[in-house]
Amino acid sequence: MNIARLNPKLMVVGDSLPQGCRSLTVRASLCAQSWPARLAAAQGWDFVPPDHPWEVLFDLEQEIRRLNPILVAPSALSLVGLPERILDNLNLWVAATPKSLHQSFDNLAIAGSEVHHMYSGSWNTFFRQVQAHLRTDLAAQLDHFSDLHIAINGQYVLNPQKVADFDDFAPLDWVERRQPEMLVVHSGHNHGLFKFGFLGKNQSITQGEYNGKNYFQQWQEVAERIARLPAAVERVVIVLLPKVSAVAALQPVSDLREDGYPEAYRVRLLPTSLKIDRSVVVQADAQVREVNSTIRDLFIEAANATQTAHRLVFVDTYQAFDAIDYKNRLNETARVRVNASQFIDNRYLDGELDFAAPQGKRLKAGGYLSIDGMHPSGAGYADLACRVMAELNLPHDRDAIMQHAFDQDRLLSNYPLELDALLNYVDVLRPFNDANWFATDSPDRLRDHTHFSQAIKQLAKLFTQ
Repeated sequence: MNIARLNPKLMVVGDSLPQGCRSLTVRASLCAQSWPARLAAAQGWDFVPPDHPWEVLFDLEQEIRRLNPILVAPSALSLVGLPERILDNLNLWVAATPKSLHQSFDNLAIAGSEVHHMYSGSWNTFFRQVQAHLRTDLAAQLDHFSDLHIAINGQYVLNPQKVADFDDFAPLDWVERRQPEMLVVHSGHNHGLFKFGFLGKNQSITQGEYNGKNYFQQWQEVAERIARLPAAVERVVIVLLPKVSAVAALQPVSDLREDGYPEAYRVRLLPTSLKIDRSVVVQADAQVREVNSTIRDLFIEAANATQTAHRLVFVDTYQAFDAIDYKNRLNETARVRVNASQFIDNRYLDGELDFAAPQGKRLKAGGYLSIDGMHPSGAGYADLACRVMAELNLPHDRDAIMQHAFDQDRLLSNYPLELDALLNYVDVLRPFNDANWFATDSPDRLRDHTHFSQAIKQLAKLFTQ
């Protein structure tokens, strides 16, 4: 078994956040702009992200840009043609058997994955998952597209050249064979945390067993595997869970604040006036802090057993998100500077016409997070990369990185007013939903007439099931 590119500078395992997912979307250009890729580029390191030949099943931002912000009306608030485009994309992945020029990637994070996938997910396991669903008619796969998304993405990320010797390699198997100088571990968001932030569902953020192991036992397995890595792995960076109240998908109902929280929140992307009480969100943040403390303890305990605790570095993402939490604190110093005239923050995206701007429109609020209100934007990921580099004492030009990331992300630099039109109508529909004149429950399958809010709820199942 000949494994190429041993001892790379950096490797990454985890879920959608380190993979670079934005607006629920995974594609090569986004992976190339992930926060680990930004870090590697700033250091001049060779770093190979996944080079998917196509987006994985859909591109939400592109779907929204297909709409006409002038002509869009409540009766036309559906992403017409989306089901057919998803099926066409699925057929490409199934029929074309794409292969990369690379034997393996340095970023092995997989959107939608859970903690155990770092040691259990392989080309073979994902292949079986795809085949199990493809036994039925292709059109019926819309019922299972979230399962297919993680499986198709996982297959390509873990064995991009389809070499039989690597069919059973999980992310940590690749790490053990290739032995990077630095390993980033960034996972754990898909056990209830994403669902709470996106849908406002009050539940545990440590859900989900695998082979009899609960959330923390899965983390323990990961920590023990990493603790046994050889000395060639000089640094292990564990990125903890973020402050969930800081996501843009949870929108404050007013400007009144008590101890940094509004009286209540609503779900931004769904046409419901259901309010999530302040106490529920405060408790969710407290749970995140408790979970982070336990994850930290598990890694330290495992590392102490192998005398490798010296190489552990913990990135407190809760604290990082708290520092930029303008939405909740309404403190101008929390806004993130791109340049002297452009700032971003963690409110939901909002744009405006500006004929003096190059594109005739500009971002006026939000911008730290992408359309789904959960994953960072290109500039949000760049800010995270800079914060990690500061934690690691790595040199970097923050101003240049932030400006480049903002310019690269068309969601920010060429803001789609179609999104504002959609959200205005979502707001119009809230009272109709309260009167039971509008059904917000998602249908079992995406259809051309599926309302935008129902469609995005379906697309987000990758992270909320």
